[in-house]
Amino acid sequence: MKIIVLTGKPNSGKTTTFEMLYDLLTKNMKNKPKINKIPNTPKKDFQCILTYKKKKVAIFSAGDNLFLICSAIFIYSEFDYIIVAHSQSPSGKDKGRIIELTKANKHQTLIVKTECKKGSSQKVIDKANAKDCKKIIKAIK
Repeated sequence: MKIIVLTGKPNSGKTTTFEMLYDLLTKNMKNKPKINKIPNTPKKDFQCILTYKKKKVAIFSAGDNLFLICSAIFIYSEFDYIIVAHSQSPSGKDKGRIIELTKANKHQTLIVKTECKKGSSQKVIDKANAKDCKKIIKAIK
């Protein structure tokens, strides 16, 4: 299993990026995989399972809870890829805790969320999310 981590500050758009990623990965599918809400997490957090380029991929957006991230990595350990969100502290100094957690997995890709200035237009935000999606898709080989 390869782990792709999108890390960023709380409310920086990680889940929104994952929604866009889901749309991009499934745009040519007739039967789109189901998106499942993750219980006891913020409203938008979700997980889903899909096949992309003959690879089994899990997307898990609940990045605020390290226990849930670890659980997802365990649950989806037989998949080719798991893509998880990780919320840093507002200072961003704890980025290392997810790296430490997944250090045993030498097939890890860490992507730092593209930040937008407060009050950015929706066009700027969408462009940043698209940029992050491209990085994630590139990591799926």
